[in-house]
Amino acid sequence: MLGLNRVQNGTFNTDLSFWSAVGAATITHVAQAMHVAATAGGTGGGSALLSSVPGNYVLVYQVKAISGSMSIQITGSGGGPYLSPAVSVPGIYVLPVALNFTPTGIQAIARFSGATFDIDDISMKGDNMALATVGWEMTVTLADNGNGRTNLNYQLVAATAADAATAGGTIRTRLALVTGMSIMSYSLTERFEDATQVLPGDDGVQRENRAKLICNVDGFANKVETLYIPAPVIGIFEDTTGEAADRVDVTDADLISYVDIWRVTGALATLSDGEYLKDLATIRYGNRTHRASSFG
Repeated sequence: MLGLNRVQNGTFNTDLSFWSAVGAATITHVAQAMHVAATAGGTGGGSALLSSVPGNYVLVYQVKAISGSMSIQITGSGGGPYLSPAVSVPGIYVLPVALNFTPTGIQAIARFSGATFDIDDISMKGDNMALATVGWEMTVTLADNGNGRTNLNYQLVAATAADAATAGGTIRTRLALVTGMSIMSYSLTERFEDATQVLPGDDGVQRENRAKLICNVDGFANKVETLYIPAPVIGIFEDTTGEAADRVDVTDADLISYVDIWRVTGALATLSDGEYLKDLATIRYGNRTHRASSFG
């Protein structure tokens, strides 16, 4: 769960309020986006952030059109600035950002003279989870002569990834001496837990409520993958009330950035069989569903 969006008017729905030109650049409002034309590198459009503190943030923005390259720069007091990697192709970009200074401003800037770009849906939300490591674990998958599978889990005494790898290797060697099953695979995982353990304050946040997404699989004409989002926020639906509140808004920027986890270009993960989602028309449609449960 992410906190408040610190960017003022990052959607540019009606105007460029809260934003102004920075350096040798002009900004104009074009098709619900901010158009930046720069005559020098490091110039663009900037805005003050809402009150923020040092910490972890998730930066999201959409580049609708671009000639040249651009970056997002976060300025502040006590350090910085932070400069995101340069991008030169349209797309939705999602970046985890760790700031060791107090962020006070955000700028969309050209990397070189002559760059132009249209930017939209800029958000910077704090990751309000105080995650801390609680150790390493290893899961080993074993198979018998009928390919029956079983898993064994080991809570490792290890402080680092190297220690975990060493301990895991020793355990697998010793396991092989006492079982006739074959070791088919294993995984090493560092576990993190939220030290604050704050539950959602909204009583409508229930795991039984889900958003069901039907998405197109890359390389196939008609193959689809079904994705589920537990307790979806109302912002990913077409409206807050009526029938539209049950229909997923397939153009929502936050939803698109989530589905991009499996999109073939820039994928962060694969589907269960190693496939990806299509680049274009990724989401066919989606709707709200409810899973039966005796708990609510």
